[in-house]
Amino acid sequence: MEIFNNNLFISFSVAFIYFALKFLSEKDQEKKKKLFKDSFLVGIITFSVLILKTHFTQLVSTNKTAVFTNEPQF
Repeated sequence: MEIFNNNLFISFSVAFIYFALKFLSEKDQEKKKKLFKDSFLVGIITFSVLILKTHFTQLVSTNKTAVFTNEPQF
């Protein structure tokens, strides 16, 4: 299930769910016209947050200090 680890798929899913829920809950036609733009922005923000989270966790995990235990490292 490698597709669920893909940031683009997750951000598209979040944007689609946001669009569907807001479309069903809105009664005003003027707000429904702006809904596609808002869901697109939600998708972009979600994608950027996931990318930053991925890069930050890689940065934190690479700076671990090696502990000397006098044992071979294999």
